[in-house]
Amino acid sequence: MSIKGASINLRFETVKEFEIESERYLGALDYGVRKHLSHFSYHWDPDEYNITILGAGPLYGLLPGTKRLVGVYRSPINGILTLSTLGGASIELLKSGFDLVEIHAKCPRKSILVINDGKIEIIPYGRVPESAYALQEELRQEFMDRFPYPFRILGTGPAGHYTCFGAALSKHIKNGRFDRGSEGWMGRGGLGSVMGRVHNLVAIVFGGTHRPRRPALLSDSRRLNELARKHFSKGYMQVAYDATTKYRFDPNTGTGGTLGNNLFEAQSETPSFNFQMIYLSREARQQLWSKYIKPHFFQPFQQDTIEPKKQKTCGENCPAVCKKYRGDLKKDAEPYLWGGTLAGILYMNDAERLVRALDDIGVDAIEGGAQVCCLMEALWRGWIPLEDAGIDERPNMDPDPGCYSRADSEKNARIAEKLAYDLGLQRTKLSTHFREGFRKGVRILTDKYGHSFKDIAVYSCFGDERSNAPNPYWNPGFLMPSPFLSRFCTYYKEGFFEPEEYGAKIADSIVSELINENFGLCRFHRKWLTGFVGPLFKEAYGIDLDPYKFCKELAARMIEYDHKSYYLPAPWESERVIDLVATYASKLAEAGNETARNWSDRFVKDKHKTALEYWTRTRRAILAYFGRDANL
Repeated sequence: MSIKGASINLRFETVKEFEIESERYLGALDYGVRKHLSHFSYHWDPDEYNITILGAGPLYGLLPGTKRLVGVYRSPINGILTLSTLGGASIELLKSGFDLVEIHAKCPRKSILVINDGKIEIIPYGRVPESAYALQEELRQEFMDRFPYPFRILGTGPAGHYTCFGAALSKHIKNGRFDRGSEGWMGRGGLGSVMGRVHNLVAIVFGGTHRPRRPALLSDSRRLNELARKHFSKGYMQVAYDATTKYRFDPNTGTGGTLGNNLFEAQSETPSFNFQMIYLSREARQQLWSKYIKPHFFQPFQQDTIEPKKQKTCGENCPAVCKKYRGDLKKDAEPYLWGGTLAGILYMNDAERLVRALDDIGVDAIEGGAQVCCLMEALWRGWIPLEDAGIDERPNMDPDPGCYSRADSEKNARIAEKLAYDLGLQRTKLSTHFREGFRKGVRILTDKYGHSFKDIAVYSCFGDERSNAPNPYWNPGFLMPSPFLSRFCTYYKEGFFEPEEYGAKIADSIVSELINENFGLCRFHRKWLTGFVGPLFKEAYGIDLDPYKFCKELAARMIEYDHKSYYLPAPWESERVIDLVATYASKLAEAGNETARNWSDRFVKDKHKTALEYWTRTRRAILAYFGRDANL
């Protein structure tokens, strides 16, 4: 048995089909890393030369959580090799006749790549899409007759063509119509910008009638259940159901999904006002939660989404039903934190305005949201003249609950919505400063206005000029010197540790997460699938694979690539980021963590020196775990 791939050169409009023995295809990420290393792509700027790999996982089959599409490319945001995934989309890729595709070079003009039942063509489009959502509808109608079977549209928005932080949207099509609530994004790392600026692609449309090339075991429910009972003592659907309680509905919290459960867990520590809430007292944070966030942000989500069970899957038969929605908006934690509370928008209906804008322009909601929040705070502080932002009123980003009102939420949403559209469409001079990224943008603003904008910007540094906005949680794990920060490849459970212990925990988490990412598995199924990979490979392919060892070596190769690209993690330069770590240590010190107490005292005495030491020692520990030179 073999898998089938296609290497597509967009410039010359050539397609080379190839086959790989199944036993040699051990995941799209592994394949993509090898391809980038062999093509020396690290020698070029990621906007000049890049390769995009889209592939299905080798364990695709009946098991829920095995149908994620994996994309591998070099990120124009942070400069390193990265990946993004899309739930359920491997179904249409495999039916198109291919297990993976390589996309090289650049179309002479804006075009659409079509992979239809084994045939590949490039169709001129000729313009930048005005809206990510409008493009989806336009192409659905245009290609319905060409695809009388299920198909996918992986499309860009204007941000993918004008900035480096564009995302790619795909709305699941069911019975010829979009299945409301089941949309997915390949957002982290700027895939939309790789498509739009590197390849000159507006969208990729794919589908067909081919049967997946996979071992018989993976589509045999009886044999899979036998293997699951041997490993878990119960059938695989029951195992999956039990393991995904958080994402479906957790009776212990009374809510479901990432947004519901993360808000329930964070409560008074919910990130808000561009993380300025870290400077508030515990009592003031509790007041923010009880007076605003709980009744006007969390409870509307409960009433409008959880109670009426507004939920969908990504397109596969899955007991997690993780996609919570209201109307035509999907409700995930990260977009609604960066696009809601962190922007000073504490009412759910108002937050939908900003989230919709970020989605409409086709931007990574984390990267774009972090930039909007920084601009909101800068405008509130008076660092940017209102006329330069094209607004006539100042937002309220004061985290003091006594200085906030319902009207402030509406006003902040209105201003943030405009700033988001400005960024995606590059329609103001202010927004053009961020065209090539967050870190470059704040440097330009500092030179222009004289204030230290980097000190209110929340990002981790890569190389001399690139950065990465973190997942929006008050947890230093998302800020540590890891080359995998655009994903959840870090240790983010509560605790404060000595750097060497922390680095080892982060490295171990990187490997565990890469097992899911590389093999095309949904991380919401990680409680059961991660440990099931080895037995599945043994029974399906006859391979004695140690997934942990394999992915540890894979991570080491990715670090090797990053070293060659000169975009390694660099020390924190933002005062806000350092304060996020220092206040987290202080918070845990108050709770009795002695390690946190020691480091908190050191932060008080010399914050910047302590931050650099903690960052450096943690980085050395991470590199040592992967056998890399600690001086990289």
